[in-house]
Parts: sequence; structure tokens; C-alpha cells
Amino acid sequence: AGVANVDERNALIVLSIDLTESGYANLERINDLTFRYIELLKKSPPEPWRYAEQARVAELGFRFQEQSSSTGFVYRTAPALMHYPPDDVLVAPYLMSEFDASLIEDFLARLTVDNVIVEIGGPDVPVDSVEPWFRVPYKLVSGPPAGLPAGALQGASAIATAGGELRLPAPNPYLPADLQVLENDDKLPELRYEGPGIALWEDRDTSFGTPRANLFLSLGMDGGIQSAEDLAMASIYRSLVTDALSAEVYPAYLAGLGYGIDVNGLGFELSVSGYSDKQLVLLRTVLGGLTGLEIDPKRFSAFKNELLREWGNYRDERPYTQTYGALSYLLLSSRWPPEALIAALEKRSAEDLERWRAARMSGFNVQGLQIGNVADLGGRDLVELLKSELPLRDFQRVAPSVKAISSAWRHQITIDHQDASMVLYLQDPDSDINTRAISALAGQMIKQSYFTSLRTEQQLGYVVSVRAQTIRDRGGLAFIVQSPVASPARLGALTREFLSEELTAVAQMEESEFQRFQSGLIGQLTEKDRNLGQRSRRYWTNLQLGVTTFDTRQRIATAASNLSKDDVLAYLRQLVDRFDQERLIVFNRGRFEDAPQGGTELIDVASFKNAGR
Repeated sequence: AGVANVDERNALIVLSIDLTESGYANLERINDLTFRYIELLKKSPPEPWRYAEQARVAELGFRFQEQSSSTGFVYRTAPALMHYPPDDVLVAPYLMSEFDASLIEDFLARLTVDNVIVEIGGPDVPVDSVEPWFRVPYKLVSGPPAGLPAGALQGASAIATAGGELRLPAPNPYLPADLQVLENDDKLPELRYEGPGIALWEDRDTSFGTPRANLFLSLGMDGGIQSAEDLAMASIYRSLVTDALSAEVYPAYLAGLGYGIDVNGLGFELSVSGYSDKQLVLLRTVLGGLTGLEIDPKRFSAFKNELLREWGNYRDERPYTQTYGALSYLLLSSRWPPEALIAALEKRSAEDLERWRAARMSGFNVQGLQIGNVADLGGRDLVELLKSELPLRDFQRVAPSVKAISSAWRHQITIDHQDASMVLYLQDPDSDINTRAISALAGQMIKQSYFTSLRTEQQLGYVVSVRAQTIRDRGGLAFIVQSPVASPARLGALTREFLSEELTAVAQMEESEFQRFQSGLIGQLTEKDRNLGQRSRRYWTNLQLGVTTFDTRQRIATAASNLSKDDVLAYLRQLVDRFDQERLIVFNRGRFEDAPQGGTELIDVASFKNAGR
């Protein structure tokens, strides 16, 4: 629920509800429950403590807002000058200074069945018109929402429903009480606790001036998440846990706390962010939901269908999105294409998930990072919480591996689209920092020329780019094109031709121009963190790769500063020399017959990923 501005003078209160298939089949009940809850609000006099709670959240949001990009700040702030005096323009969106029960009641009175727009979106919604510009099918129907005749709920007295009695929320238990900003320690993260099944790194970093902290926990599973079956089962388990926790942790979101559960090659990754005071309260709730989930067969079926639909819909993405996305599931041991995930899940039952949990979640090896306004350096409370809520085991954590491209491969994806798309990936020969610096600088130097050649001059497509693509710690260059006028074979040949011509262009480049590219890359790599979130994610990425000096970007920048134009020229020559022998090209033919040739055709993804492991 929230507010959506229509124009300078009008706004809407908007309720957005994501539906399962069962929800879509019960729209009348959902409409009924929605308006009965509105009736409950109308019959309950506005209470000052609820307003004070919201005002407290808004005050904290203003006092401790984190820095964002300059353009984002201007984008948000400039329109406010039309509504507020300049002195108030920063605080106005957060200001709640006076409780006015009559004003609240006035707004509630406008929330009626006769004053609502209901929008239903889905793949099989009945339609009878097409929007002329974007060709979106739709249908407009006048009258009250399904199952609710106009005025039906006015004066309604029944609040109870078949789903149980509706209630207003209790006081928020997650509102922070201790907002003291501790003294910054001016250190990098340090290993503060290490024991059987736990390694905890901590850093008291209050340099951004807020009482916030970020906590990352990698819950490693024995053997990691490597197979498509493991990834599919872990994904649906994560969805069920998130669903089961949604009502219980919603107050935490309102109080400035958040959490996330993801699946990666090691196991589950859990994060908690926001005001540090109540983070362990939220963490206990989340860990309890993760380990104590009751697997409901009906909910399993609903989320299974949702995941199958999501994975199936991936093949409707734009062609270049699919060909570029294939790099990760072809080269990273823990990623798999949507077809493999569908095959791994579609015949599974709730009982299968119970067996998977018993076999794969019997013990976790935890690596954690806590950074920010951390009072308990040494992590005593956190460690005790992890010991009490998780089955800890001492085993070797298995990180995902990156497939080395030691020969030429081509992989075709069938996409229902007229455009051809191609991603040609030339992997670095090793993961050395100096090599990563050279490929990053080479990408910086040639990306504009590649765009100009294929997009501007030859007009082969709107999507033309070169990216310095790093998969874990292995770099390389990815050439990405989507074209309505050229086959993937021609796109590959033109890319090879471009690289050959670029050798001459780089050789003739003025030293001042080379230094401009070099300075641009170094500036990107050494850009200061704008907020605690950016710094935390950077440290966490380093720790997950085993870089406990937390300086990967700085090391690449230092290496780049020592490079010469001749170093980059030698790298590009190697790319041309290796172009036909060591490459991966992923493509979609579109409407064209001509496909790339040479190298080995990659048909069986599993065999390719497992070969040589």
C-alpha cells in the first residue's frame, strides 16, 4: 500500500496485490476482504500512538538517510520546490508534526466501493481492445469490483470473515530504541570469532554517521549448491520461507529494517540491514523461519507453479538478455539454464522437498560479516544466536568454480524473435590481478569504437556493447549485439574484423588519449563509497572470494596505473590470435539461416559444465 501521484494536484492511495493462481480464482473474496478491512479502519477511531509511531519512523528516515547519487538527489528534490518553501524542501516529505483525527477520517471516508479503480493484469485476462502505441491488449469495464455491488459495504457491521477476524496491527516491536552512533574504529573488517562451523568478521564503521549496520551470513551446505536439482529445491524452499515470514517481519520493514534470503553456490545467503538496535531480534525470527518451516503441500504447489512459470517466461526476454545471461549458467558451476531447473522441479512434491531438506540442510558452515554501528565487537550475542538457531557443522566449504574456455565453442539458443543476437566471450587466460586490469582497460578503450562501428556507422542494431565481464574472479571481454538486419554469423565475423582494425587504431593512439582512458578506469575503480550499503557489499564480495585485504578494486586500479599502451596492444593481439581457438559464442538466429561456424557445437550444457571437473 502507498501513495501514487497522478499530477501536481491529484494522488491516489494504491493497494497492490500479487496473486497466486488460487488468488486469481478468488478475486471476489479478495475485494471483499479489502473493503472489509477499510470498514474496520473507519470504525476504529484514529489513535494518537499510531500516528506517533509513523512520525517516529519518518523522523528517523530523515535524520539518518544515506547518501545517494547526485542525479538521484536532484531528480527527487527538484519537483518538491513546486510545493514547499526552499527552507523546508528537504524535510517536508518526512515531516509529521500534528495529529489530526478529523483529517484522517476525512481521507478514510473517500475509500469506498463507488470511488475505486481496480486493475487486473495476467496472461489470460479477457480483453477486447488494443492500446495503439504499445500494442497492449486491455478491456475497460464500468461498475463496482467483482462481487461488490455499489454501496454494499456502507454501514456494514460484520467485520469477521471466513478467514478469521481482521485486526489492526499491534505496536511495532522493531522500532529502534538505542540510536547512539558509536565511535568509528578506522579499521578494515577483522576476524573476530572463529570456531567449529563459524567464522565471523566485524568492522565498526560509523563514518557515514548513522546507527545502521549490515549483516551478511553465508550458510554453507556440505558440497554446496552445484546441481540443477539442488538449485531448484533451494529456490523453492527460499520462496516458501519468505512467504511464511512475510506477515511476521512486515513491521520490521516499517521500522527501517530489512532482510534477504538468496541461494548461491555455497548454500543460502542471509542478510539483515537497517538500524542496528533490533537486528538480532529480526535475525532470530528469520533463522527460526529458515530452519523451522512447515512445508504446506498447497503452498508448495502454488510456489512450484510460480517458479515454473517464471523460469518458462525467461525465454520471452529480449534476445540479447538471454544470450548474455547464458554466460553465467554456462561458465559458473552453480548456475543452470531455465530448462534444467524446470526439469529438476516439475515432477517434485512437498514430500521430495522434505527429503531434500533432511539430506542437505542437516548442518551449516557459516561465514559472516557484520559492518556498521556494531556494539558487540567479538560477536558474542550473534555467535550465541547462531549456535542456538542453526545446526552448525565443521566441514570444508565448496565455492562455485568457473569453467575455463580452452577451445572454441558455439551454443545456440532458440528464441521466438525476428532479431538475431550474439554474445562473443573472450575469457582472460588467468585470474591474475594484472590480467584483469589489462582486460578492464582494453574494454574501456574499445567499447565506444565498437558501438560506433556496428551501431552508428553500419546500423546493425540498437544493442551494441563491449563489457569487461568478470565471473567470480575470472575476467574477459563480452561483445554483445542484437540485430534485426544481420545474422549472428555476420556479427561474429564483423567483431573479428573490428578487433583486427582496432590494433591499428590503438597503435596510432596519442599517449594523452590513452592516459584519458586509463584515468577513467582508475577513477571508476577508486570511487569512494557513497553509503554503508555500497561499502558493505564491496567488502562482502571480497570476503566471499577469499580476499581478506578487502582491496580487489584498489589492486586492479594500481595494476592499471602501471600499464602502458603497448601492454594493451599486446593483449588485443592475443585476442585476435585466440579469436578462432579460445572463445565462447552464444547466439540466436532470429529470422536468419546463417549461423556461426568453427569450434565445437555446445549442445549438452551439463556435459560441457562437468567436463574436466
